[in-house]
Amino acid sequence: QSISMGIDNDDNDNFKISNSTSLTGTTYSDANTMIRVHTETGSEGIIDFNNQSRARAKRAIAQNIANATLSIVQYNVEDYDSKSEYNNGTYTFTVLEDGYYYVNASLAFQSTNQLATTEFIYLAVYVNGSNYAYLDRIYGTGNNIMYMVKGATIVYAVAGSTIDIRVYQVSGQARDTQADA
Repeated sequence: QSISMGIDNDDNDNFKISNSTSLTGTTYSDANTMIRVHTETGSEGIIDFNNQSRARAKRAIAQNIANATLSIVQYNVEDYDSKSEYNNGTYTFTVLEDGYYYVNASLAFQSTNQLATTEFIYLAVYVNGSNYAYLDRIYGTGNNIMYMVKGATIVYAVAGSTIDIRVYQVSGQARDTQADA
């Protein structure tokens, strides 16, 4: 494998490391640029990891969440998935490389879903089917408002591990999420 690095005069004199014999590409989606350190005025020091693993998915339609049942959040529409790691049929992200992964998730419930002050919703990250981290837990206010659970964490995972987001709500009945959440 060839590696080249240096100042790319065709790309605003940015410093690059590339997996080709020359420094190529001036766009973020360039397949050969591995790292770009910006030198332009106002952007000095910003580092791009052009081909880093990343995915973003959301719900296209409302999801019905059963009462007192742990449910995988069905983020079924991908906005992007740079390494084809997210499966929008199983709602899981399968890790390709050992490492640390930043996981950020949110889920909103329809505003017609009143929750009493003793009722709650929580959101969690699961790795290989086991709870890794709780992201958020909220209690009802007794009002018809849109309830949202959200949070972020960093997960260490090895290649082949699966990551998914799960929700649990206790309200005495099934609740619908917002579409596009």
